[in-house]
Amino acid sequence: MRLHRSWDGMALVALVIGVLVGTSCSTTPASPPAPGQPATETKPYGSLTVASRFGTGTLVDPASMAVAGGGTLAYLGAAIFDPLIDLAPDGQLKPGLAERWEISPDGMTHTFHIRKGVKFHDGSDLTGADVKFTIDSFLVGAPGQNQSPLWKGSVAKAELKDDYTVALQMKAPQFDLLTAMSNYQGDMPIVPKKLIEEKGWDYFGRNPIGSGPWKVVRFEPNARLELEAVETHWRAAPRFQKLTVLNVLEDATIAAMLKTGELDLALGISSDSVAGLKAAGLRVQGYYSSAQWYAAPFWDMSDPGKYALSDQRVRKALSLALDRKEVSSTMFGGYAQPSAAIFVPTTAYFFDPGVLKADPYDPDQAKRLLAEAGYAGGFSTKVWDPGGGGIMSTANLALAGYWRKIGVNAAVAAIDYATLGSKALVKPSPDMWNTFYTYISGGGTFGFNRMVLYHSKKSTFKNIDNPKLDELIDKVPMTSDAGEKKRLALEAAVMGKNEYNFIPGVDVDLLYAFGPKVGEVTPVKGINGLAASFGTITHGK
Repeated sequence: MRLHRSWDGMALVALVIGVLVGTSCSTTPASPPAPGQPATETKPYGSLTVASRFGTGTLVDPASMAVAGGGTLAYLGAAIFDPLIDLAPDGQLKPGLAERWEISPDGMTHTFHIRKGVKFHDGSDLTGADVKFTIDSFLVGAPGQNQSPLWKGSVAKAELKDDYTVALQMKAPQFDLLTAMSNYQGDMPIVPKKLIEEKGWDYFGRNPIGSGPWKVVRFEPNARLELEAVETHWRAAPRFQKLTVLNVLEDATIAAMLKTGELDLALGISSDSVAGLKAAGLRVQGYYSSAQWYAAPFWDMSDPGKYALSDQRVRKALSLALDRKEVSSTMFGGYAQPSAAIFVPTTAYFFDPGVLKADPYDPDQAKRLLAEAGYAGGFSTKVWDPGGGGIMSTANLALAGYWRKIGVNAAVAAIDYATLGSKALVKPSPDMWNTFYTYISGGGTFGFNRMVLYHSKKSTFKNIDNPKLDELIDKVPMTSDAGEKKRLALEAAVMGKNEYNFIPGVDVDLLYAFGPKVGEVTPVKGINGLAASFGTITHGK
């Protein structure tokens, strides 16, 4: 589900994004390390089969590979391409293809010094010309490119200073772009200029050539993607030589294939499958992914007094009526934590647990707020459910049940994603007023760019009107002092939360299931990513 075109990401089960920590490759089978020899000092060996969910169409939309979904395998591009800015396992920025960078004192110029000696998979050199070409594609909106609003709003142009130096000229002072470039929402996979100019984007989408740790060997739409490690990659080598990604859609099928050994690793498994997998002797582990389950209310801004949800006290009451701890433990099997604020995960650089806290479960206060707002007798609303009977549908039924306990007549209505999207965005249809839809947002490290969804002029939502909040959201990216930036960003986050334009639910862990061939995986903190972990997967004992 991608109702939020401006940087809200994809549903949890469909997300595989992030940045790899290393690779290596061999075109001939390699042997396991000799006894006592560290695996990191050998060539990659062995094969690994993982499960993912991908749609139809081309393999990748390179310019938007981190955010495109439904119809592409774009999210797997993190295994094929290198980013300009990388992420360490703790979620902090580190050099990628840009081995260093500077931001001018006035915030108007970002200069990147490109790593020399990096090769694309076809053997050609990666230079600043490829970086400029990639950035230009973001600015003009290459085919399938969903990130152009971010770049068009911030970057005026890219300039090639020399073969390995690229400068971005900003439209206004900008001190918050690097984090946006490094997470799954804005990371910049560098693509080969010459090949795309000669063959075109369509060809490249089916036959991608990157500089990343893995190169494409074979691709069967709707079926499988075969990758091979790149032994000469400039980062650390992966342990496995071959990686096969199978398109498996059903949770039950994934669980069965893990048990039979047809799969070695699966991402995004349902918490409903955990007990059975553990009983079969498989390992299951949850990782903090920054993905969030929340409810989004709608009301008519042209006639706000007409609907109960237009009253902030009513929206806060509904938040207080939700028992997040119970939802975490029962609906999500303990693999979730109460959310403090939507689009502000605990990995945000400005998150402060002493200031941003999840609302307590307080149905008595919720009833008092409803009475103060003139709804002591309750009102009727509807929760749109695109969950298709899965875990999200269960959570939606629970949500409506909590609200009914405080006198709100909440009904759950099934709907498909496409219909919901057409009703909810740009110009919501009248039957959306005074209703909710729920969503599991994509995870990722978070600078500040997603706070745009709280902006009355820039948000895809049409139920926000707070000039002071708009001012803060506009000011943060223009603030150079780190301490002041954090203070302003936190102030905006608190103000946004207190509007209750979104009802926070829970932060949902990403669940991995491991077969015996897999040892350990080192995920990037806060990233919803299997591709982010490919290069760190070790061999099982």
